[in-house]
Amino acid sequence: QAVAETEPEKLRKRCTPPVGKHNIFGVGEANEEAVQDIFDDRDFYVQLLKEVLSGTGISQKDEEKQLLAEIAGRRSQKRKAQKEVERRASKGRKIRYRPIEKLQNFMSGRPRGSLSTDMDESEPLSESACQALLSSLFAPPRA
Repeated sequence: QAVAETEPEKLRKRCTPPVGKHNIFGVGEANEEAVQDIFDDRDFYVQLLKEVLSGTGISQKDEEKQLLAEIAGRRSQKRKAQKEVERRASKGRKIRYRPIEKLQNFMSGRPRGSLSTDMDESEPLSESACQALLSSLFAPPRA
């Protein structure tokens, strides 16, 4: 909007500085072609700044209203999201615990012995069987 009303040729002339206004490094004399490469956009940004400063009165109030409405909405959502807590349950008035589920499919251990399935008939390993088991586990490897 800042440059919409201006003719392109007039704008080009305004944005190109006159010869000799800027010192160009690496060039002995300021020739016409080197000056054409310099672009001065100060007028453009001054116009933009004027538009921004002149239009802040109305839009700033609208932005403030939107911001306040958003803050109020967030506060109400926060209130809704809070857990309901029993406030008088402290000071030993109420016991807090979490119930533990009962064990399922639990089977107690059986003593080692013969391969029988009946618990009453099973016998523990004999002394010689225990010795043979331990010696096979911890014996030096055979070559």
